[in-house]
Amino acid sequence: MGPFVDMENKLIGSKYDLNWRTCFDKLVEGPFDYACDVYLVPSSRDVLPNYLSATYFYPSPRLEFEIRVKEKIHPKCNITSVSDPAQIDLGGIYLDVTSAEVLLHLNKCSTFINKQGSVFASLYRHLISLGIYPIYPSPTDIAIDYPKLMKHIQLDRLGPHILTIPTRFKTSVVPVDDRLVVAVQKCSTTKQVVLVEIPKIEGTSETPINSVVHANYTHKIINLCPAIKTEEDDQASSMTPLESTTTTSQGSDTASLSTQATLIESQ
Repeated sequence: MGPFVDMENKLIGSKYDLNWRTCFDKLVEGPFDYACDVYLVPSSRDVLPNYLSATYFYPSPRLEFEIRVKEKIHPKCNITSVSDPAQIDLGGIYLDVTSAEVLLHLNKCSTFINKQGSVFASLYRHLISLGIYPIYPSPTDIAIDYPKLMKHIQLDRLGPHILTIPTRFKTSVVPVDDRLVVAVQKCSTTKQVVLVEIPKIEGTSETPINSVVHANYTHKIINLCPAIKTEEDDQASSMTPLESTTTTSQGSDTASLSTQATLIESQ
């Protein structure tokens, strides 16, 4: 999930001897050695050439690009570019994904929190029941094309089986109302992989799969490399949602969600 090269990064204004397409190519090379399906989800904050990102509005179109492969390199993975937000069919299991920080935006505009349950669960239920970005008007830090968003807001009339979103809180995998929410931390110095394993579920057009929560799924959150613990990491692990609005740090994460396909997140 994007942004792959974030326009809000303070180093973007610095002078380098390489262009941003080269940086993007280096990110895409990461999964070349793995036999998996990779889905690239763009962001309205990507600082990419116009031929890669046609607009800086949300929803964002899929990236139009050709994968540059070095000589004698034979990628084992299958890379597909999708829009933001998008719904991905993983063999009858539907994954809804967005790179927008909808959890942070929804928390900022929340005036009522259900004191009887989890704050996070309440926010997740908004997304599951009302759509992947149920906020109007939009925050000042994101430009939204609402007529276009209405075509994406209800990606699946039955709701997604798995919802994947970025978060500035701690990475978590939580079942909510028969749906599985995978929230991947964005403000961590640790590269993480979120691995969700779901037993094969048979479904047809007449009898679609209703939920993966009851399928005895398992999940792991794997740190790919040790990281120096920062003040932002401490805040992310201890904050409640209403305290999060002061956190503005950005990190560099890689995450993957594996059932019958793999989702790679890079920033």
